[in-house]
Amino acid sequence: MSSSVKNKSKPGLIPVGQMLEDSVLSTLKARAHLHKKLLQRIQAGLPQNLSDHCIACVLRLDGLLVIYTNSAAWASQLRFYQSTILSEAASVGPVTRIKIRIWHPPANTSARPKSDFVRVPDERVLNQLLLEAQCNQDEDIRQALVGLVKAMRRRSKVNKLAGEAPPGKG
Repeated sequence: MSSSVKNKSKPGLIPVGQMLEDSVLSTLKARAHLHKKLLQRIQAGLPQNLSDHCIACVLRLDGLLVIYTNSAAWASQLRFYQSTILSEAASVGPVTRIKIRIWHPPANTSARPKSDFVRVPDERVLNQLLLEAQCNQDEDIRQALVGLVKAMRRRSKVNKLAGEAPPGKG
């Protein structure tokens, strides 16, 4: 699109595309990549039957490595391999200690009461999306963003008319 469209932008508003390159998002992406690499490294150092049950890991900034497995039996087996895990993890990041946790998938979610409340971003965010639509050269993306904002505004009105509050807030 021409530079005249970009000049229409309001001071202080940042296009969504630029926000996606923001340092916070970049940091989160880098941490996710680190955790994935670390998990692969840990799994490579474990016997195949055990590595299949090592399903996720998180390396906290204080050096605590939390490893998630899917049962207490596998957690017990993983504890026997702590020194192996430490040596494998050391090549990826500074690990000072290990905690093994059992990850339980959510229970039958259909039994939970559902709320019809839908979180809608505030008007400032919706305006930011409209600005991004104006600045975007791709017509399909532009129309999709405008449609998204319209749908969010309609939903916001539905929430207000129904007197609904976010779950746990009312």
